Amino acid sequence: MRKTYVALVEGEYPLADGATETIDLPIGPDERRSGRMRIDRAEGKESQTIVAVEQRFHGYSLLACQPVTGRTHQIRVHLREVGFPLVVDPLYGRRKSFALSDFKRDYRKKPGAIESPLIDRLTLHARTIEFDEPVPAPGAAARRLRVESPIPKDLARVLKQLGKFRPR
Repeated sequence: MRKTYVALVEGEYPLADGATETIDLPIGPDERRSGRMRIDRAEGKESQTIVAVEQRFHGYSLLACQPVTGRTHQIRVHLREVGFPLVVDPLYGRRKSFALSDFKRDYRKKPGAIESPLIDRLTLHARTIEFDEPVPAPGAAARRLRVESPIPKDLARVLKQLGKFRPR
């Protein structure tokens, strides 16, 4: 099985266009915070995530991430550990939501108006999953199946605004 996620992260990921790298750091439970994982070099389970840059913005990056292993919160923990947390991640990042005022210079809201966030969920999206057909037809070879999910509207809106106000 192969999964590919897209992750909008803080910072400009230092990887050449077209290149990939593997984050190889063991993950284990964080005993201090229930439900949270952490890098645990002594007792953590082997964990690898393949990363590539898909789009660059000033101060942000859209990454393609393929978990080789399937640890809980693996992508989120790996990206945070290497200094590129998800833009919105209340558990491993620093924001619960992301609004235009967070990145548009000279942003001014209308008097009395309340700014709505562009996105108020994790900036992580499962884009594709590939797997072998569970039960092939009798006498037939198993086929490789691929399921794709388009970028959701809220994340697409964020990417459009970053492209407009933070191009690179």
